[in-house]
Amino acid sequence: MNSKRKLKEIVRGIIGDGFVGTQSELVKILKQRGFKITQSTISRIMTQMGVVKETAKGRSIYKIRSESKNHYRGSLSDLVVGIFHNSANIVVKTKAGSAMFVAGFLDHECKNIILGTVAGDDTIIIAPVDLKKITSAVEKISALL
Repeated sequence: MNSKRKLKEIVRGIIGDGFVGTQSELVKILKQRGFKITQSTISRIMTQMGVVKETAKGRSIYKIRSESKNHYRGSLSDLVVGIFHNSANIVVKTKAGSAMFVAGFLDHECKNIILGTVAGDDTIIIAPVDLKKITSAVEKISALL
């Protein structure tokens, strides 16, 4: 994956987490992850991605517009390599650099079947709400991805 595309995937994941409220926060997070980036570059990338600022719980945060989410939803299957589970966890393997974006999507779309996700570079660990219904959760997640 080229560095610009990887950067966009990482930005999508960070924004998908819903904790970034300023471009300077985003630049700081990206610098911590090894990217040499300026605020003006982030501004251009966010414009290309259709990022908007919203208020949630009294705080401004960035979100990807609904239309943009639908655009990316179609390409999620291109990012996912496999979905696996045991009796306690679900693991989603993704292409390098895509896990945070996919995890952010799952956190947003699967609130009633998952407690949350932990994402690395290419692996997501998902804690399901009900261990007795893990197979059903896997089926729903597979259908979304």
